[in-house]
Amino acid sequence: MKLLDTIKELNSNISDIATNKKAKKLRKGLLIGGGIGASIGIIMVITSFILFDIIGDSMMASMDPSTTNFILPMVMFILGGIVTCVSIVLIRVGLTILIGGEGSKFIDKSINIKCECGENIKEDSKFCPKCGRAVRKTCSCGKVNEPDAEYCIECGKKLN
Repeated sequence: MKLLDTIKELNSNISDIATNKKAKKLRKGLLIGGGIGASIGIIMVITSFILFDIIGDSMMASMDPSTTNFILPMVMFILGGIVTCVSIVLIRVGLTILIGGEGSKFIDKSINIKCECGENIKEDSKFCPKCGRAVRKTCSCGKVNEPDAEYCIECGKKLN
């Protein structure tokens, strides 16, 4: 099996998996959930810094060296950091699905030639094996051109 055929075969599986409804729903959920979680985590971390500042000022004013006042902001800081990190991982996974889907579409367009009916066309085919449509344009000079070509790559004449 040629390398190009192997790439086409592997890409067709990725394209189907990354662009189906289940993947789109999962991707949307991961991106939205990750975004909300990251926002909450960042708010928790910022709030903990504000609480540290308020508690520190009040401790300095009263000269009370008690460390129990720092427990709530410390817990909030740690939880906020964990929530933010987990949310960023969720966003990354969602983006990976998105990039995988878009990447497979790009590879599909650059490697696989498809007929309007959706059938994959082999490199040397002039007609679709499923519907019989012409998938290549042949110039009057005899040169076979790609289906989206407007001018012949050999002589430069306008193609029909």
